[in-house]
Amino acid sequence: MKFRILYLIFLLTISNGMAQDIYKTAFENGKSLFNNGRYELAMEALKPAMDPGKENDYSSYASFYYAVSAYRAGYKPLARDMFLQIIERNDQWDYKNECRYWVTLIYFEEEELEKGMVSGALLSGSTLETEAYDLETKYLLKIDSVEYLSSLYNHYPEDKALANVIVSKMESASFKDLDLELLTRVANDHQIKIVTHAVPKEIIKKDVYRVAVLFPFLFQNMEASGYYLRKSLVVDIYEGIRMGVEKLRETGVKIELIAYDTKGDTTTTKELLSMPEMNSVDLIIGPLVQGPSRLVSEFAYDHKINMINPVSINSGVIGSNPYTFYLNPSDKTLGKAAGTHVSHGHGIKNKNTMIFYGYQDSDYRMAREYANFVKTDTFNIIGIYKVHRDSTERIFDYLTAKRNVKDSLGNQVYVDIKGEKEKRRKLEEYIIAPDSIGSIFVATFDYKIASEVFSSVADRGDSIQIIGHGSWLLDKTANYRSMQRLGTWMLAPDYVDYSGYTYLEFESKYINKQHFIPSKYVMAGYDCMLFAGYSLSNFGIYFQNGLNDTVVENVGLRKGYDFREANDSQYIPLISFEGLGITIMNSGEVDR
Repeated sequence: MKFRILYLIFLLTISNGMAQDIYKTAFENGKSLFNNGRYELAMEALKPAMDPGKENDYSSYASFYYAVSAYRAGYKPLARDMFLQIIERNDQWDYKNECRYWVTLIYFEEEELEKGMVSGALLSGSTLETEAYDLETKYLLKIDSVEYLSSLYNHYPEDKALANVIVSKMESASFKDLDLELLTRVANDHQIKIVTHAVPKEIIKKDVYRVAVLFPFLFQNMEASGYYLRKSLVVDIYEGIRMGVEKLRETGVKIELIAYDTKGDTTTTKELLSMPEMNSVDLIIGPLVQGPSRLVSEFAYDHKINMINPVSINSGVIGSNPYTFYLNPSDKTLGKAAGTHVSHGHGIKNKNTMIFYGYQDSDYRMAREYANFVKTDTFNIIGIYKVHRDSTERIFDYLTAKRNVKDSLGNQVYVDIKGEKEKRRKLEEYIIAPDSIGSIFVATFDYKIASEVFSSVADRGDSIQIIGHGSWLLDKTANYRSMQRLGTWMLAPDYVDYSGYTYLEFESKYINKQHFIPSKYVMAGYDCMLFAGYSLSNFGIYFQNGLNDTVVENVGLRKGYDFREANDSQYIPLISFEGLGITIMNSGEVDR
């Protein structure tokens, strides 16, 4: 009997070992498919390893990879349910919070806002608390309705992200949209300082200005304004800033430049800001991403130190802090500028307009601001289309769709085929009649989307005015001839005259030093430092007082800057092709 029991134990041990091998093989096969982007195959391969039995060490890991595969394959509800199942089945699993974050993300992406808020709140106190906060903030900022925000606050009064979004929106709202009672209640509940514009009026100039650069020098793959920000980009901006310091020294403006590495995270940024030496800087340049930017913006306000972001356009971050500046116009300012130019006419034949925008948040904000502006001038928006760069053919479908022409009795109309006797074809017409569209605003920096609009309008052959962004000119695939032929207008706040002496001198110095042509990010850093040096030397450390009634022109490579009653530059040249070159169609100053 004893021998039989020992033999049974031996068989069970072998059986368990064989099961582990099966689970391991299935998991590794599924993981390999996942790493190669074959997500649907990965889902099938992982199923055997998802057995929830106690003897399966791979169950939770396989289920996690299955859920992420489902998400990336487009099965978001399935992914969400699997993440929830993992949490319920294994509450003590080390990666439970990662599952909860995925659930939160999917709720927000599927526009189940309140469920996302509740799910994100469960990450409070975890290592993913900041990420959940930023995620919720991103989706709350898309809400325009003050009434809806107020309703959410009544249900979730402890939600910190909601509170900060409400305060930010109320402080930047026009008087007619301001709910002062809500603003005061939320600010008091969460002890949020309401930003006022009490910038000191005294003019403080110095022999040497201390400028701190807070950049993620060692952070190689972060996302900013919807695009991947690489280490080379950061270094390029910093190299441009250093060249600006050298140029300022030639004019007698002395800058002590101090570089700090934020590593792209809020923890490091907090540590940097806590250093006593930060209290004595005269200006901060950076950071370049949302989380650290929010912290530095608060620091700038508390210590009355100006900060400038050289590349961002995200109006969702800048708020109304009087110490925070964007060298570039924000996405909302760009949308309004486009609406201003279209509204003023410039030969546009009618008030029918269309909008195409990409998948970046800034694209949406540009499109929305444009739409709101032209509506006030009785424009008719005949279509607003969100387009992914991988499905741009939809634009051609929208603009060139045709239908059969029928006579008054409903009979199909035919026409003879030229050169072919006794052959006819059905007469077709554009669903959107020729010359019925006056203008199209392409609200994206993505040239691939813009190029499809160019092709579609060229196919139609009518006189539609296209307006977009000057960054298209820097795309390696840009078809200048197409843009020239269509008379495309482009908003170009960072327009540079590449044939002018100022640029050629700058380029020559850069090439002598680095042995290649400067990128647009080198130029952004250079312009940022020259603008900062000009402002500090002319108006002192509280230079917003001087900029409030001054348009700055011919400082650096760009045409100018306009910070009159604004925290982002309102100076936006409108450019187009003229002959073989580019012409500036306006002074750069946009009507308020």
